[in-house]
Parts: sequence; structure tokens; C-alpha cells
Amino acid sequence: MKIHLLRHGETNWNRNKRLQGQRDVPINDTGKRQIEQFCQQTRQDYTLIVTSPLRRAVESAEICSRWFALPSVVEPAFAERTFGDLEGMCKDDICRKFLIEDVEALEATHSVESRTDFQARLELGLERLRSHYPSERILLVTHGSVIRLLLDRMSPNYRGPCAGKTRLSPSFGVVSNGCEVVMDIS
Repeated sequence: MKIHLLRHGETNWNRNKRLQGQRDVPINDTGKRQIEQFCQQTRQDYTLIVTSPLRRAVESAEICSRWFALPSVVEPAFAERTFGDLEGMCKDDICRKFLIEDVEALEATHSVESRTDFQARLELGLERLRSHYPSERILLVTHGSVIRLLLDRMSPNYRGPCAGKTRLSPSFGVVSNGCEVVMDIS
């Protein structure tokens, strides 16, 4: 199974560097253009679109669905990480307040979903995709934290359920809105 991870289009909260988490923020006009540009430039032959249930991902998936004439399936496991009471705050303010460099470093304080729980949720989602769509070429429209954790945890150094079964391309850092990263899962 090949999964192409696509980060949803830009939202006004992305632009203002606000932590969205599970807040249901729509994509803006720039976000719509980013996804349309992605669709125009991609040369992939997807067979299925899977999306997070959050509005920004669903709207991005709908653009892809129309462009590629494919159905989309909502998979709740790939919703953004819950950041609890911190959702809506500027990321720089959070980093200063908690003396951290990256909001991803936060653990289960202020109703933030723990990395362990977040990882377990994503692994269950991958297992469902693997069992329901083993030979599909999936475009998974999701979120920055989801992509970062999947790439981090599913790398060759990871010793979990997918260890040794995943190859990543290209090399990655922070994935921009409307950009894609590929995972091969045996």
C-alpha cells in the first residue's frame, strides 16, 4: 500500500501561526489555490482519497476528489492532535510560556493529547487502511502534526508495528500546506 500524505491547504490560523488542533477551521483562498496547484502538478495515479474529519482537511479532500474524480473516505484516526486549552493561542506565545522550542514537545498538560495516545491513534488508523485497502494508492489529506509523527515514528529507526515496512521519500522537515510526502507500507 502506498500512502501519499497531503497537508491541508492554508487557513487563516496557519497564516497567523495559531495552534488549531481539533478546532474546525476552514481553508482560506490561498489554501484553495495551494490544493488546486497540487492537483495540477501531481503525476500520481491515486485510487482513493482518505481524509481527516476536520473541515480544513475535508475541504482540501473535496477539491482533490473533484480534480481526480475519486471518492473520499473520512477516517477519524487522522484528525489533528488535540491541543486542548492551548488551541487558538499563537505558537510563539505557547513556546515562550512553556519554555519549549516546538509545540509538538508538549505532553498531556492543559488537555493536550499525549504523544503516546496520538501515536496509538495513528497506528490504529494505518492498520485500518492496511486491512481495508491493501493494494490502493491512497492520497491521505491530513494535518502537520499527523504527518510529522507518522514520518518520525514510521522511519526505519522506529521499532513498532510498522518497523522495517516503511520507506520515506523525500527527506522531510516541516511539511508546508498543500505539500505531499510519500510512505510505502508493505
